[in-house]
Amino acid sequence: MGKIENNLFSIFLILMWLTIAKHILENNGNMILILVLFFICIVIGAAAILITKVETEYGKSQSSIIKYTNDTEFKAVFDEVYKEFSPKLKALNKQIKISFILSIMMFATGFMCALSNQTLFIVLSIIGAYFIIMSYINYHEYTVIYKKKVVDRFIKSIDPRLGFSDTISREQIKSKFIDSRFKENYFTTINVDDCITANIEGYEMTFADVALNAVLKVDKTTKNVKVFEGSFANIELDKDIDFELIITRNERFIEKILNRDNRPYQDLNKFELDSALFEEYFDIYTTNEIEAMRILTHDVMDKLVEFAEYNIEFEIAIRNNHLYIIFNTGSMFEPRLSKEPMDIDLLYTYYFLFLFIVLLTGQLHNVMQEYIP
Repeated sequence: MGKIENNLFSIFLILMWLTIAKHILENNGNMILILVLFFICIVIGAAAILITKVETEYGKSQSSIIKYTNDTEFKAVFDEVYKEFSPKLKALNKQIKISFILSIMMFATGFMCALSNQTLFIVLSIIGAYFIIMSYINYHEYTVIYKKKVVDRFIKSIDPRLGFSDTISREQIKSKFIDSRFKENYFTTINVDDCITANIEGYEMTFADVALNAVLKVDKTTKNVKVFEGSFANIELDKDIDFELIITRNERFIEKILNRDNRPYQDLNKFELDSALFEEYFDIYTTNEIEAMRILTHDVMDKLVEFAEYNIEFEIAIRNNHLYIIFNTGSMFEPRLSKEPMDIDLLYTYYFLFLFIVLLTGQLHNVMQEYIP
């Protein structure tokens, strides 16, 4: 909201409070009720100012984009998408918040009037329900534009064959996640959302948000707790290897989340490479050290270190003809209404993550073509 809108909204709150206060005085004269209602109006007014305080001018984002100026492709896509979709997203963002605040106002005032005027209570509840429905409708439109237009444009700039898919079976993704062995015996259920696919020469990729729940003992009671939320990529390569290779961060983040001791892959051998920088970030487990060294070329290791320095935790497994990657990112593509709709840091995270997947897969594909008959 701008200053004018905030002032109008404040006037509206005051008029509403005066109207209902007058009604209460005429019926039962309950001053405590009037004071409580006044306090509610103050809280709602303050929340309206805070929750809708979003930067809306492109010029204010210029300082943030400086670190991305070297990536001309990203900057070009950002400028294009910003001009095309930012006005609509900002308008929807504002409408969602205003509708939500108004629904709270209607329900709150209706509740306060429930004892003195049942008719007014019903009318205000209906109006509140209307604003809730409008908020949901606007949020759905906001989400569709954000995912299918904005995010999709960025990942397609990396490879036009990448894109959201509604046809991939979530059961297939669950099966591939279990095959990856990343979180073996650490979860009881998996939820999957936002599938992205690509069929690129030499490999097929499936990417999705995953959330893991596990049955844990908490304060002497057993609870079903969400223990991990992040992203999972499954890439099917056109070459099959007869050994297994696991690349993990030095501290596996799933054990940190579950407060477990590190439990390396018991059936694999840990080995070290002649790279102090690489070993600063990663531990490697494999069933065949010689073949693993052929796969981990200097280019591959440099790409892994480059992404590790971006501070997104991830693990990699290569098994048979599958490359599995898991990222500790939280839910990836759900819009953050509390942020600027075209938040450049968030969008660059999406862009950089998919760029990493595509480039790493391409490098591994080339290496496998050279060393594997």
